[in-house]
Amino acid sequence: MSRLTAVSALLSLCTATVMAILGGCPSTTGDGNGPITIGTVTPASGQNLRATEITLTGGGFGQTSTVSLISAQSKEYACTNIVLEDAEHLKVKTPVGIPVGRYAVRAARGAQFFELPDAFTAVANIVVSGGLESLIHVVDVSDLDHPEELLEIQPWADGEPSGTATPTVNYDATRVYFVGDESATQQALYGADLATGGARRKITSNAVPYYGSPDASPGGPKITFVGAESVANVPDVYIVNEDGSGQALIADHEEELVVNGDNTASWGLFSPVFSPDGTQIACIRSTLCPGCTHDWYSVIMVMNADGSGKQVAYWEPEERFYSNLRWTWDNLLVWQRRDSDVSSQQIVALDVDTGDFFAVTPPDATWEAFVWLVYSPLVDGLILQPFNTATMAYYPIVVGTGAAAAGERSLVNVPNPADPGTFHSHYSEMDWFGWND
Repeated sequence: MSRLTAVSALLSLCTATVMAILGGCPSTTGDGNGPITIGTVTPASGQNLRATEITLTGGGFGQTSTVSLISAQSKEYACTNIVLEDAEHLKVKTPVGIPVGRYAVRAARGAQFFELPDAFTAVANIVVSGGLESLIHVVDVSDLDHPEELLEIQPWADGEPSGTATPTVNYDATRVYFVGDESATQQALYGADLATGGARRKITSNAVPYYGSPDASPGGPKITFVGAESVANVPDVYIVNEDGSGQALIADHEEELVVNGDNTASWGLFSPVFSPDGTQIACIRSTLCPGCTHDWYSVIMVMNADGSGKQVAYWEPEERFYSNLRWTWDNLLVWQRRDSDVSSQQIVALDVDTGDFFAVTPPDATWEAFVWLVYSPLVDGLILQPFNTATMAYYPIVVGTGAAAAGERSLVNVPNPADPGTFHSHYSEMDWFGWND
């Protein structure tokens, strides 16, 4: 044996010995060696209407490795099209049609497995909109270049009450809830099957004449909304089960709340929204407070879903015009703000986890043209802002920085499936939800 051959053999033996001690040599064709681990998952979010290819970076992957997504309810969804690049990189496709939410990613090889919590967020870029002629539109905007109206729902027959204001979709995307006009002086909250508009049912008890701003709990099966004695009167916050039972007043505008050391009442509670897990509700609270440290407080209030534990999440010592509050999947409270009823509109956000507050700078000169704010559950924070025409516009932002990216996407001329060759001319009062096939 030559000296070179001997040295080579010795090096190979040493390398094999070291790798054996460390847990084995990486394998791209075998069943993997060593403990299985996951360090990162990219991308961290994707559409649930179509498969998203994700890459797991870790160790111990092999040809027989399997990957699945685990929901918060411990339900397991198997991934498909598994491609082993090497022992540290595994590509898979996520299952289609899973509910919106955050998932743990589990990789397994034989009896071994590793689970990385909150590693993937499943979303569906679908919006539901009120419109003219008491219709509800369901629009798929997953492909920004080719928006598609999936459904056009007519929950009312001729001669029946009308109205489909502020629609919201329940937690499993089977029912849509909206405000309708029972009579000229009485509104009510109604529910209907999302797929057909059928099985319409009134779920409120006429405790007050006027209703607004329903929001369905992501945890299901509850709806929060505001109710008032008259159009000009101050609204309070209510909650009701989807089957119409358990309607309750959970926040009265006259109930005092300590803000900046002052005991304050309110002249109105507005825009209640559930937290991502459905355990809390936030709302807008406006207070005129003569004799207090400040004459006016503009407040974002948070409470438990049963109305207990009311506390201030954010306040300002001036009169602000807050509207359209949203609670996002990445735990931001986002709303629209004006300094006065004639001032320019702003979009602001509060990070619930850190308490950081920031304004979202528009990529153009102003947010002024937009009326309805819908916040995507995507991790990278897409804001959808439609107004009362066929135009819907996306503005990607960098969450936590307030930096709005360039490249606004206007979605115009959404085809009308009921009348081929025509387009809808009116979308308003939008809600974003996850479609579960």
